[in-house]
Amino acid sequence: MKKCTLLPLLFLLFSFAYASELSEGGNSNAVAPMMSTHMVDINLYPGDQNPVETTFYFQDGLTLGLDPGYDAGAFNQDMPLSSRLLEDDQGTNFSINAMGIDAMENSRVPLIINQEQSQNFRISMADNTMPEDVYIYIEDVLNGTMTSLKEQDFELIAQSDLNGPGRFYIHFSTSSLSSGNTLETTNLEVYKVNNKQYITIQGLTPNLDNTTATIYNMMGMVVGSKTLNTSYTSQTINTNTLVSGIYIIKIAAGNQVFSKKIYVK
Repeated sequence: MKKCTLLPLLFLLFSFAYASELSEGGNSNAVAPMMSTHMVDINLYPGDQNPVETTFYFQDGLTLGLDPGYDAGAFNQDMPLSSRLLEDDQGTNFSINAMGIDAMENSRVPLIINQEQSQNFRISMADNTMPEDVYIYIEDVLNGTMTSLKEQDFELIAQSDLNGPGRFYIHFSTSSLSSGNTLETTNLEVYKVNNKQYITIQGLTPNLDNTTATIYNMMGMVVGSKTLNTSYTSQTINTNTLVSGIYIIKIAAGNQVFSKKIYVK
């Protein structure tokens, strides 16, 4: 749907015309500043149906909140694929999410996927003018997966109705999953003793920066979180506010993710 990039395209055409006017006016040294812009279209294919598209657009001077003329709310708020603003989210789903250039370096944007139970679907990149060193991942919080769209499509069969934020995210990063500090999972143990009101996390990678533990219910909603101090290889996270049931705990350090199901009595 080319309407997604109409407003930014008109802005670029205006800038080009303005630069040409300066040059033809006799001032050969005057050069209009060029805006740095990049975009990527993400398509969701529901079964054998036609794809649904959402667009992420990056330009100098834009913000993580609402940028009138650039961000565009989804005409149908129940469309199969959209996203949310990173700042000042008012609960509106967007078909065009416009952000500043810096957001390409490290941002985690809520992705809204609306699909019925048992529906198979896949997500892939379409039009793409992003720099080669920017990685794009789809994160599935519930299943604890991180899929690089540069390497493969994200595919899933919905085990329950999918809707709203909290389960899926799209990551933009200048670091790959395997670079930088790494969350070693070989010796990582996450468990809960039945009569204890906390989850134990053992075998954390020492001195790993920005490590968090987040608990999700089976609907993908966050019900608990904690920043971990990896100066200690063993940590706990409280569960006394949780009702009985199955939860997902996710240990994350940067783009590294480890997930496990935990039963709370």
